[in-house]
Amino acid sequence: MKKHLLLCLIVCSTTLSAQITINNSHLPIPGQTWINALDEFYTAAVTPGGANQTWNYSGLLTTSFDTTVFLNAANTPYGASNFPSSTMAIHQPGDSMYLYLTTGANGLDLDGYYFYSLEPPFGQNAIPFVPANRFVPTPFTYQNTLNTFYRYVVDIDTALPYIRFIHYVDVSHNADGYGTLQLPGVTHTNTLRMKTVEVTYDSLMADTAGNGNYFLFNSPSVEQTTSYKWFRASNPSIVLTIDADSAGTMATQSSYLYNSFTTSIGETPASSGPIVNVFPNPANDRVNVILEKEGKLNHIFQLTDTRGRVIRETSLEGIQHYSFYVNNLESGVYLWKVTGLNEQGKLIVQ
Repeated sequence: MKKHLLLCLIVCSTTLSAQITINNSHLPIPGQTWINALDEFYTAAVTPGGANQTWNYSGLLTTSFDTTVFLNAANTPYGASNFPSSTMAIHQPGDSMYLYLTTGANGLDLDGYYFYSLEPPFGQNAIPFVPANRFVPTPFTYQNTLNTFYRYVVDIDTALPYIRFIHYVDVSHNADGYGTLQLPGVTHTNTLRMKTVEVTYDSLMADTAGNGNYFLFNSPSVEQTTSYKWFRASNPSIVLTIDADSAGTMATQSSYLYNSFTTSIGETPASSGPIVNVFPNPANDRVNVILEKEGKLNHIFQLTDTRGRVIRETSLEGIQHYSFYVNNLESGVYLWKVTGLNEQGKLIVQ
Protein backbone atom coordinates (compact mmCIF):
# COMPACT_ATOMS: atom_id res chain seq x y z
CA MET A 1 0.00 0.00 0.00
CA LYS A 2 2.82 2.39 0.91
CA LYS A 3 4.59 1.60 -2.39
CA HIS A 4 1.43 2.44 -4.33
CA LEU A 5 1.03 5.69 -2.41
CA LEU A 6 4.66 6.64 -3.06
CA LEU A 7 4.27 5.87 -6.78
CA CYS A 8 1.13 8.02 -6.92
CA LEU A 9 2.91 10.95 -5.28
CA ILE A 10 5.79 10.70 -7.76
CA VAL A 11 3.44 10.55 -10.77
CA CYS A 12 1.27 13.42 -9.50
CA SER A 13 4.24 15.69 -8.80
CA THR A 14 5.74 15.16 -12.25
CA THR A 15 2.36 15.72 -13.89
CA LEU A 16 1.84 19.06 -12.16
CA SER A 17 5.17 20.50 -13.36
CA ALA A 18 6.37 18.65 -16.43
CA GLN A 19 9.35 19.88 -18.39
CA ILE A 20 8.41 21.44 -21.71
CA THR A 21 10.31 22.22 -24.88
CA ILE A 22 9.74 25.47 -26.74
CA ASN A 23 9.68 24.90 -30.50
CA ASN A 24 8.72 26.78 -33.65
CA SER A 25 5.01 26.04 -33.34
CA HIS A 26 4.95 28.26 -30.24
CA LEU A 27 6.38 31.34 -31.99
CA PRO A 28 4.26 34.25 -33.31
CA ILE A 29 2.81 34.26 -36.82
CA PRO A 30 1.83 37.13 -39.18
CA GLY A 31 -1.61 38.49 -38.36
CA GLN A 32 -1.37 37.70 -34.67
CA THR A 33 -1.91 40.35 -31.98
CA TRP A 34 -0.48 40.05 -28.47
CA ILE A 35 -1.82 42.31 -25.72
CA ASN A 36 0.32 42.56 -22.60
CA ALA A 37 -0.59 44.13 -19.28
CA LEU A 38 2.29 46.12 -17.80
CA ASP A 39 3.13 46.70 -14.16
CA GLU A 40 5.69 49.42 -14.85
CA PHE A 41 6.54 50.04 -11.19
CA TYR A 42 6.85 46.44 -10.04
CA THR A 43 9.87 45.96 -7.77
CA ALA A 44 10.58 42.78 -5.83
CA ALA A 45 13.24 40.13 -5.47
CA VAL A 46 13.32 37.82 -8.48
CA THR A 47 12.03 34.38 -7.54
CA PRO A 48 14.52 31.50 -7.84
CA GLY A 49 14.79 29.06 -10.71
CA GLY A 50 15.13 25.29 -10.57
CA ALA A 51 12.94 22.24 -11.15
CA ASN A 52 9.25 22.03 -10.14
CA GLN A 53 8.99 25.63 -8.98
CA THR A 54 5.80 27.51 -8.11
CA TRP A 55 6.12 31.17 -9.11
CA ASN A 56 3.39 33.37 -7.65
CA TYR A 57 2.88 36.62 -9.59
CA SER A 58 -0.89 36.75 -9.07
CA GLY A 59 -0.58 40.17 -7.38
CA LEU A 60 0.79 42.02 -10.40
CA LEU A 61 -0.98 45.29 -11.16
CA THR A 62 -1.90 46.81 -14.54
CA THR A 63 -0.57 50.33 -15.07
CA SER A 64 -0.90 50.23 -18.87
CA PHE A 65 -1.30 47.94 -21.88
CA ASP A 66 1.10 47.21 -24.71
CA THR A 67 -0.22 45.92 -28.05
CA THR A 68 2.03 44.09 -30.52
CA VAL A 69 0.69 43.30 -34.00
CA PHE A 70 2.79 40.87 -36.06
CA LEU A 71 2.59 41.91 -39.71
CA ASN A 72 3.60 40.19 -42.91
CA ALA A 73 7.00 41.79 -43.59
CA ALA A 74 6.50 41.77 -47.37
CA ASN A 75 3.37 43.92 -47.01
CA THR A 76 5.12 46.70 -45.09
CA PRO A 77 6.57 49.73 -46.90
CA TYR A 78 10.23 48.89 -46.24
CA GLY A 79 10.40 45.11 -45.88
CA ALA A 80 10.91 43.88 -49.44
CA SER A 81 13.74 46.30 -50.27
CA ASN A 82 15.56 46.37 -46.93
CA PHE A 83 14.79 43.06 -45.17
CA PRO A 84 13.78 40.68 -48.00
CA SER A 85 14.33 37.52 -45.94
CA SER A 86 12.26 38.69 -42.95
CA THR A 87 8.93 36.95 -42.43
CA MET A 88 7.31 39.40 -39.98
CA ALA A 89 7.41 43.01 -38.88
CA ILE A 90 6.20 45.03 -35.90
CA HIS A 91 5.15 48.64 -36.49
CA GLN A 92 5.98 51.04 -33.65
CA PRO A 93 4.49 54.37 -34.75
CA GLY A 94 5.49 56.11 -31.52
CA ASP A 95 9.14 55.53 -32.46
CA SER A 96 8.58 55.99 -36.23
CA MET A 97 10.03 52.57 -36.96
CA TYR A 98 9.40 48.99 -38.07
CA LEU A 99 11.14 46.06 -36.38
CA TYR A 100 11.77 43.12 -38.72
CA LEU A 101 11.81 39.49 -37.60
CA THR A 102 12.36 35.98 -39.00
CA THR A 103 11.07 32.66 -37.72
CA GLY A 104 13.57 30.01 -38.73
CA ALA A 105 14.63 26.50 -37.80
CA ASN A 106 16.59 27.76 -34.79
CA GLY A 107 14.07 30.21 -33.35
CA LEU A 108 12.85 33.78 -33.58
CA ASP A 109 15.43 36.31 -34.81
CA LEU A 110 15.32 40.10 -34.73
CA ASP A 111 16.76 41.18 -38.09
CA GLY A 112 16.90 44.93 -37.54
CA TYR A 113 15.03 48.25 -37.65
CA TYR A 114 13.84 50.64 -40.30
CA PHE A 115 13.44 54.21 -39.02
CA TYR A 116 11.22 56.27 -41.33
CA SER A 117 11.30 59.54 -39.40
CA LEU A 118 13.26 62.44 -40.88
CA GLU A 119 15.40 62.84 -37.77
CA PRO A 120 19.11 62.09 -38.34
CA PRO A 121 21.09 59.91 -38.01
CA PHE A 122 18.50 57.11 -38.03
CA GLY A 123 15.90 58.78 -40.25
CA GLN A 124 14.97 57.02 -43.51
CA ASN A 125 17.51 54.35 -42.76
CA ALA A 126 17.65 50.57 -42.35
CA ILE A 127 19.64 49.31 -39.35
CA PRO A 128 20.37 45.59 -39.90
CA PHE A 129 21.65 43.39 -37.07
CA VAL A 130 24.72 41.37 -38.11
CA PRO A 131 24.19 38.58 -37.31
CA ALA A 132 20.50 38.65 -36.41
CA ASN A 133 19.63 38.79 -32.72
CA ARG A 134 18.41 35.35 -31.58
CA PHE A 135 15.50 36.55 -29.41
CA VAL A 136 13.93 33.13 -28.72
CA PRO A 137 16.06 30.03 -29.45
CA THR A 138 14.31 26.79 -30.44
CA PRO A 139 14.15 23.99 -29.60
CA PHE A 140 14.85 24.95 -25.98
CA THR A 141 14.17 23.14 -22.71
CA TYR A 142 15.25 23.09 -19.07
CA GLN A 143 19.03 23.58 -18.53
CA ASN A 144 19.65 24.42 -22.19
CA THR A 145 21.99 27.37 -22.75
CA LEU A 146 22.93 29.48 -25.78
CA ASN A 147 25.57 32.19 -26.10
CA THR A 148 25.43 34.47 -29.12
CA PHE A 149 25.99 38.08 -30.19
CA TYR A 150 24.80 40.72 -32.62
CA ARG A 151 25.80 44.23 -33.61
CA TYR A 152 24.84 47.12 -35.81
CA VAL A 153 26.74 50.09 -37.22
CA VAL A 154 25.46 53.60 -37.96
CA ASP A 155 27.58 56.02 -40.03
CA ILE A 156 27.04 59.78 -39.82
CA ASP A 157 29.01 61.03 -42.81
CA THR A 158 27.25 64.22 -43.89
CA ALA A 159 30.20 66.40 -42.82
CA LEU A 160 33.71 65.95 -41.48
CA PRO A 161 34.63 64.46 -39.14
CA TYR A 162 32.68 61.33 -40.12
CA ILE A 163 31.30 59.51 -37.08
CA ARG A 164 30.70 55.78 -36.78
CA PHE A 165 28.57 54.39 -33.95
CA ILE A 166 29.01 50.67 -33.16
CA HIS A 167 26.50 48.83 -30.99
CA TYR A 168 27.74 45.35 -29.99
CA VAL A 169 25.82 42.98 -27.70
CA ASP A 170 26.82 39.66 -26.12
CA VAL A 171 23.70 37.60 -25.31
CA SER A 172 23.34 34.53 -23.11
CA HIS A 173 20.13 32.48 -22.76
CA ASN A 174 19.73 30.00 -19.92
CA ALA A 175 16.58 27.95 -19.30
CA ASP A 176 17.04 27.98 -15.54
CA GLY A 177 13.71 26.66 -14.24
CA TYR A 178 10.35 25.06 -14.91
CA GLY A 179 7.12 24.74 -12.96
CA THR A 180 3.78 26.40 -12.24
CA LEU A 181 3.26 30.11 -12.89
CA GLN A 182 0.45 32.04 -11.18
CA LEU A 183 -0.66 35.27 -12.88
CA PRO A 184 -3.67 37.54 -12.22
CA GLY A 185 -6.72 35.44 -13.05
CA VAL A 186 -4.89 32.45 -14.54
CA THR A 187 -2.46 29.68 -13.57
CA HIS A 188 -0.15 27.95 -16.06
CA THR A 189 0.86 24.55 -14.70
CA ASN A 190 3.74 23.86 -17.11
CA THR A 191 6.05 26.77 -17.90
CA LEU A 192 9.71 27.14 -18.78
CA ARG A 193 11.71 30.10 -17.51
CA MET A 194 14.49 31.58 -19.62
CA LYS A 195 17.04 33.98 -18.14
CA THR A 196 18.60 36.34 -20.70
CA VAL A 197 21.66 38.46 -19.96
CA GLU A 198 22.80 41.10 -22.45
CA VAL A 199 26.12 42.92 -22.17
CA THR A 200 26.18 45.96 -24.46
CA TYR A 201 29.30 47.75 -25.72
CA ASP A 202 28.73 51.13 -27.41
CA SER A 203 31.65 52.74 -29.22
CA LEU A 204 32.21 55.93 -31.20
CA MET A 205 34.82 56.14 -33.97
CA ALA A 206 35.89 59.12 -36.05
CA ASP A 207 37.29 59.66 -39.55
CA THR A 208 38.74 63.17 -39.64
CA ALA A 209 40.10 63.04 -43.20
CA GLY A 210 37.16 61.39 -44.94
CA ASN A 211 39.35 58.60 -46.33
CA GLY A 212 37.66 55.69 -44.57
CA ASN A 213 40.22 55.37 -41.79
CA TYR A 214 38.38 55.40 -38.46
CA PHE A 215 39.98 55.58 -35.03
CA LEU A 216 38.41 54.94 -31.65
CA PHE A 217 36.96 58.19 -30.38
CA ASN A 218 36.10 57.05 -26.85
CA SER A 219 36.36 54.07 -24.54
CA PRO A 220 33.38 51.76 -25.12
CA SER A 221 30.60 52.15 -22.60
CA VAL A 222 29.49 48.85 -21.07
CA GLU A 223 26.03 48.05 -19.74
CA GLN A 224 24.49 44.77 -18.57
CA THR A 225 20.75 44.03 -18.52
CA THR A 226 18.95 40.91 -17.28
CA SER A 227 15.45 39.70 -18.03
CA TYR A 228 13.38 36.58 -17.35
CA LYS A 229 10.72 35.16 -19.67
CA TRP A 230 8.22 32.44 -18.85
CA PHE A 231 7.05 30.26 -21.76
CA ARG A 232 4.19 27.84 -22.18
CA ALA A 233 3.96 25.15 -24.87
CA SER A 234 1.36 26.96 -27.00
CA ASN A 235 1.00 30.10 -29.07
CA PRO A 236 1.38 32.81 -27.75
CA SER A 237 4.20 31.25 -25.76
CA ILE A 238 5.61 34.16 -23.71
CA VAL A 239 3.23 34.63 -20.78
CA LEU A 240 5.38 36.74 -18.44
CA THR A 241 8.46 38.95 -18.78
CA ILE A 242 10.30 40.37 -15.78
CA ASP A 243 12.94 43.03 -16.40
CA ALA A 244 15.53 43.08 -13.63
CA ASP A 245 18.61 44.97 -12.52
CA SER A 246 21.99 44.16 -14.04
CA ALA A 247 22.64 41.39 -11.51
CA GLY A 248 19.23 39.82 -12.15
CA THR A 249 18.23 39.87 -8.49
CA MET A 250 15.61 42.67 -8.28
CA ALA A 251 12.71 43.14 -10.69
CA THR A 252 12.22 46.61 -12.18
CA GLN A 253 8.99 46.05 -14.17
CA SER A 254 6.75 43.27 -15.46
CA SER A 255 4.67 42.47 -18.53
CA TYR A 256 2.25 39.55 -18.77
CA LEU A 257 -0.01 38.18 -21.50
CA TYR A 258 -3.50 39.65 -21.18
CA ASN A 259 -5.08 38.48 -24.43
CA SER A 260 -4.30 37.52 -28.01
CA PHE A 261 -6.11 36.98 -31.29
CA THR A 262 -5.39 36.43 -34.97
CA THR A 263 -7.09 38.64 -37.53
CA SER A 264 -5.34 38.17 -40.88
CA ILE A 265 -2.07 37.09 -42.49
CA GLY A 266 -0.43 40.50 -42.35
CA GLU A 267 -0.91 44.20 -42.75
CA THR A 268 -3.93 45.02 -44.89
CA PRO A 269 -3.55 47.16 -48.00
CA ALA A 270 -3.95 50.90 -47.57
CA SER A 271 -7.41 50.77 -49.14
CA SER A 272 -8.70 48.43 -46.40
CA GLY A 273 -9.79 49.73 -43.01
CA PRO A 274 -8.37 48.35 -39.79
CA ILE A 275 -10.20 45.51 -38.13
CA VAL A 276 -11.68 46.38 -34.73
CA ASN A 277 -11.70 43.90 -31.87
CA VAL A 278 -13.77 44.68 -28.75
CA PHE A 279 -13.29 42.38 -25.75
CA PRO A 280 -14.06 40.88 -23.32
CA ASN A 281 -17.64 40.36 -24.40
CA PRO A 282 -19.66 39.90 -22.17
CA ALA A 283 -17.91 42.39 -19.88
CA ASN A 284 -18.31 43.61 -16.33
CA ASP A 285 -15.22 45.77 -15.80
CA ARG A 286 -12.68 47.01 -18.36
CA VAL A 287 -13.36 46.76 -22.11
CA ASN A 288 -10.56 46.90 -24.69
CA VAL A 289 -10.86 48.27 -28.23
CA ILE A 290 -8.00 47.12 -30.50
CA LEU A 291 -7.38 48.38 -34.04
CA GLU A 292 -5.28 46.40 -36.49
CA LYS A 293 -3.73 49.72 -37.58
CA GLU A 294 -3.28 53.09 -35.95
CA GLY A 295 -6.53 55.08 -35.96
CA LYS A 296 -7.07 58.06 -38.26
CA LEU A 297 -8.74 61.44 -37.81
CA ASN A 298 -12.23 60.22 -38.78
CA HIS A 299 -12.12 57.06 -36.64
CA ILE A 300 -14.45 57.70 -33.70
CA PHE A 301 -15.48 54.95 -31.29
CA GLN A 302 -19.09 55.31 -30.17
CA LEU A 303 -21.06 53.26 -27.63
CA THR A 304 -24.85 53.64 -27.48
CA ASP A 305 -27.69 51.91 -25.69
CA THR A 306 -30.53 50.21 -27.55
CA ARG A 307 -32.54 53.47 -27.52
CA GLY A 308 -29.79 55.29 -29.39
CA ARG A 309 -28.46 57.35 -26.49
CA VAL A 310 -24.69 57.95 -26.76
CA ILE A 311 -22.94 56.51 -23.72
CA ARG A 312 -19.34 57.09 -24.83
CA GLU A 313 -17.67 58.76 -27.81
CA THR A 314 -13.89 58.86 -28.23
CA SER A 315 -11.49 59.70 -31.04
CA LEU A 316 -9.12 56.87 -31.98
CA GLU A 317 -6.74 59.08 -33.95
CA GLY A 318 -3.12 57.98 -33.52
CA ILE A 319 -3.81 54.97 -31.27
CA GLN A 320 -4.34 51.23 -31.68
CA HIS A 321 -5.52 50.37 -28.17
CA TYR A 322 -8.29 52.12 -26.24
CA SER A 323 -9.91 50.87 -23.03
CA PHE A 324 -12.80 52.00 -20.82
CA TYR A 325 -14.81 50.74 -17.84
CA VAL A 326 -18.41 49.55 -17.92
CA ASN A 327 -18.90 48.74 -14.23
CA ASN A 328 -21.01 51.90 -13.88
CA LEU A 329 -23.42 50.84 -16.64
CA GLU A 330 -26.64 48.91 -16.23
CA SER A 331 -26.58 45.28 -17.35
CA GLY A 332 -27.82 44.78 -20.88
CA VAL A 333 -26.98 45.04 -24.55
CA TYR A 334 -25.13 48.04 -25.98
CA LEU A 335 -24.11 48.88 -29.54
CA TRP A 336 -20.66 49.99 -30.62
CA LYS A 337 -19.32 51.31 -33.91
CA VAL A 338 -16.27 53.07 -35.31
CA THR A 339 -17.13 55.89 -37.69
CA GLY A 340 -15.02 55.98 -40.83
CA LEU A 341 -14.89 52.18 -40.83
CA ASN A 342 -17.45 49.55 -41.65
CA GLU A 343 -17.11 48.10 -38.13
CA GLN A 344 -19.87 47.72 -35.55
CA GLY A 345 -21.22 45.18 -33.10
CA LYS A 346 -22.95 44.46 -29.82
CA LEU A 347 -21.43 44.62 -26.36
CA ILE A 348 -23.09 42.75 -23.49
CA VAL A 349 -22.60 44.25 -20.04
CA GLN A 350 -23.21 41.93 -17.10
